[in-house]
Amino acid sequence: MKRILNALTEQKVIAAKDMELVKYGLQQGRYLLTNFAIILLISFAFHELKTGFLFMIFFFTLRSYTGGYHTDSIWTCYILSTLIVAGTIWSFHARVWTPTIAGIAILISSGVLAVNSPVDSKNRRLNGAEKMSLNRITKRILLIELILGMLGIMWEINYLYASIAAAMFISFLLTFWGISKNINERTQ
Repeated sequence: MKRILNALTEQKVIAAKDMELVKYGLQQGRYLLTNFAIILLISFAFHELKTGFLFMIFFFTLRSYTGGYHTDSIWTCYILSTLIVAGTIWSFHARVWTPTIAGIAILISSGVLAVNSPVDSKNRRLNGAEKMSLNRITKRILLIELILGMLGIMWEINYLYASIAAAMFISFLLTFWGISKNINERTQ
């Protein structure tokens, strides 16, 4: 990574003062690609590639705007994320997401997320205007995912409603975990 940054600086693609910001962006991009690869590998291992791929799209889109729990270290984040993903992909394989369970998860999670999102963290505190803007975007994403999830249930498309139900439910859990962590941090 150091060679890439030095080459970009030498060729005047980035200013030397922006090197740390670009380095952070490259690291985040690498982490995101690693997460995608892990999800796809686990999905492939469980023969749930289509559902896993859709889960990844629905979850990352929603998670980007709902916020919620964030670990204090990148390695803890990787371990926790991998366990969550493995459990989620296993739930697809085990057919845990029946139409009834998925419908309940989608309806409750979308309602709770619409009211409580976004949830900031100590790493990124949000002001009132940012919260309002992110909440509007979250509601749009939730509406799209809610409609797609309900259509999936109506048309009995398991991979569609299961991936949306799991994405919403995990976002719901991480939102409440983040709220709880914020309360504990503010009371200490």
